[in-house]
Amino acid sequence: MKRLVLAGVTLLAFATSAVAADLPPAQTPYYKAPAFVPPPYSWTGFYLGINGGAALGSSSWDTTGGFNTSGGVVGGTVGYNYQFGRAVLGAEGDIDWSGISGSTNNGLTANLLRFGVNYHF
Repeated sequence: MKRLVLAGVTLLAFATSAVAADLPPAQTPYYKAPAFVPPPYSWTGFYLGINGGAALGSSSWDTTGGFNTSGGVVGGTVGYNYQFGRAVLGAEGDIDWSGISGSTNNGLTANLLRFGVNYHF
């Protein structure tokens, strides 16, 4: 009986030591990521813009008794910039339209229509 118990304990000892899941995992190689350096900001490029507004106003004159104005303004801008080193060179053009009109309380009217084109270098 002693032999049977000893044989069972020995067989059990050998059976548990052969389990492969007990081995430690293999070390994976460590790779350091390259340093991220963002590209420098550049002002080079094409751009468009729009603008608009309204005009409301009044002026008091002694001879006419007052002058009221109202109207709108709308326009656009287009340009291109080129950056080389720390310097920026650009060209810009804009166009605006203004339709401001006015009247007085004595019947006089004024139309202040303006159409302008500007270039900036």
